[in-house]
Amino acid sequence: MGVKRVVWNTSSWIPDKPGDPFTYGGNTQGINALWRSGVPGTVFGSVLFMDNLLTNWARPFIMNEGRYVYPHNPAL
Repeated sequence: MGVKRVVWNTSSWIPDKPGDPFTYGGNTQGINALWRSGVPGTVFGSVLFMDNLLTNWARPFIMNEGRYVYPHNPAL
């Protein structure tokens, strides 16, 4: 049985170029390898997951103050 399509959820941010920054650059390298392989592929690069909104550092601001606070590096 052959592969019809590879679907990959990186579960993280995808930087513009490999090695930028830290381990996320591996996503870029992996995606480039997938495209070069010729196998049809779909890649999801999720940055924010809805369940993160339930954490102790996000939910209280949403519920009590009506504002959304999400700590991350502003350069991402």
